[in-house]
Amino acid sequence: MPLQARPALGEKIGEGGEGAVYALVSSPAEVAKIYRQPLVGEAAAKLEAMVSAGPGTLAIHAAWPRSLLRGKDGRIDGFIMDRAGEPFDIHEVYSPRDRARHLPGSDWGFLVRVAANTAIAFAAAHAAGIVVGDVNHGSVRVGRDGKVRLIDCDSMQFAAEGRIYRCAVGIDTYTPPELQAQRLADIDRTPDHDAFGLAVLIFQLLFLGRHPFSGVPVKPGGPTDIAGAIAQHGYAYLDPPTLLRPPPAAPPLSLVNEEIRALFLRAFQPASQPGAGLRPSAREWAAALTALAGGLQTCSHSRAHVYRSGLATCPWCAFERVGIAAFIGALPVRIASLRLDPGALEGLAQRLTAEAARTKRLGSWSGQGAPLAPDRALRLRMLSRLRWFVGLPALLAIVVAGFIGTPWAFFGFVPAIAVFLWTNEALFYRRRRRAAKLMGEQRELIARLTNHLYKEAVSVASFMERSQKAVKALLQHAQARGVGPAASPLETQMFAYLDTFRISPGCVHGIGASRIAQLASFGIETAADLDRALVSQVPGFGDQLTERLFKWRLDLEKRYKSNPKFVPARNPQALARSGQSPEEARYFAAFSALDVQLRRLISLNDQLEVQRAALEPKIAATSEELETVQDELRAMG
Repeated sequence: MPLQARPALGEKIGEGGEGAVYALVSSPAEVAKIYRQPLVGEAAAKLEAMVSAGPGTLAIHAAWPRSLLRGKDGRIDGFIMDRAGEPFDIHEVYSPRDRARHLPGSDWGFLVRVAANTAIAFAAAHAAGIVVGDVNHGSVRVGRDGKVRLIDCDSMQFAAEGRIYRCAVGIDTYTPPELQAQRLADIDRTPDHDAFGLAVLIFQLLFLGRHPFSGVPVKPGGPTDIAGAIAQHGYAYLDPPTLLRPPPAAPPLSLVNEEIRALFLRAFQPASQPGAGLRPSAREWAAALTALAGGLQTCSHSRAHVYRSGLATCPWCAFERVGIAAFIGALPVRIASLRLDPGALEGLAQRLTAEAARTKRLGSWSGQGAPLAPDRALRLRMLSRLRWFVGLPALLAIVVAGFIGTPWAFFGFVPAIAVFLWTNEALFYRRRRRAAKLMGEQRELIARLTNHLYKEAVSVASFMERSQKAVKALLQHAQARGVGPAASPLETQMFAYLDTFRISPGCVHGIGASRIAQLASFGIETAADLDRALVSQVPGFGDQLTERLFKWRLDLEKRYKSNPKFVPARNPQALARSGQSPEEARYFAAFSALDVQLRRLISLNDQLEVQRAALEPKIAATSEELETVQDELRAMG
């Protein structure tokens, strides 16, 4: 078995919970992972078996342990592996902020290729009998050419000589529902478990860092953390939504074709549901994503905008029109020309009021039937009296005849009662039964008007009505500060400085990987993104967590010293907001988010209009007949 003494270590390249990775002074093509504590027992036996087996076909897909490092006591305290030539963690690629900083010329086609290559690497591991196990935002490295490499191989589940060496760790935001809250060290993982985490990574790559289980609860009591949503199968992009709906300004599922959407549904759908089997394999993902990558087109307005064939318009242009620059290319003109114009916010508020009224109209029914004709009402009143005009005299005659000694007269009692009951049945009971049936049909049809689309539209309208108050407060704050149309050099530098501080584990107490992924799904990745109006939209962030976040930002601001030579990082948000003060930037970000929500409400209302057009004739006919029957009953007293 390859074994060597610890070589001279160079700079620290990375660090994790188990140890740190260092460059080697003597070999630039290799690195050493040094554990905090020497390995013993199962962990030591696993690493020995992995080094003995060698990487095999995984050599081009994974940074496999090559040789062991032992301390003076003979225990394993590290290993040597090939240095991954891919410089970026996968989260630095799916994050729009980090991707713009590291790969400014990349487009959505690049992300599709990275997703396909990630699936290919997973497929190679599974073909070799290896389960990645600890799938997470840092378990895959990505190169500038889109090629990927799996790292942290020593944590993977590995089998040798009939023995399974388990993966004892995992991050809950990539762990499938059936393994949530389980002791992973006691579980033999399967490729199907990997398939869940792989699907999450692919979703984050294709949808700009959004986590598929991060969203806005559909109703009070819904999950507010990603792990809780996963455990409850709360896929936020289901149609209709069940527990969660997508966060504001999230890219639509229509970005991808129907085949990819179906694969996501299989990956995130509870296995207990009819028709659900195993999650899509890595090979299935690789084939579907490769096909998607081969059917892309470039926008005629911007070379940076690449999207799938079959879409009528460029989705990235639509995003830029509301101030969201997903890819660097032609920056949206609208952002550059925005000013503190109260009229723009007032206009948006008026459109919201109109759309909210439209939503209310589309979910209600006030149709009135034609009034009952006077002559028909008169005839019905006369018929309703028939039972008394015919029935009572007949009964009276029979009773009198009986008293004067005519026994056969009692035989007339039966037909008299029959006439009385028949009149009641014909005139009253049949109409009452018909009215009850029609009322049931009417309720059912109107309920179809107020389905999940209507409820979502009502929720969006309500959310916007609350949010516009916060946006108005931001506008007033910016105006009160007396800011001009351009930011000072110090303010521009401050924004760029804060933009370099990612919200990462350990920077704020109580905010770990799950909370960070949730913030990223709402477009909040760095200290520069922190704004109370935006954070208030993130489920689960109460006053305490919010205050900790803003205290962290304030501490960073206090530590900042102006640097005339400071060059801001080139990223879409910083470029879009250049020439603006921080107050303006916060206002415009919130205004843009509100505008996106308004467009979403308009889209929902348009769908409701189509739905109502299909249901309206049936509701009108049922309501008219019901009104007629009720008028007849009222006319008959």
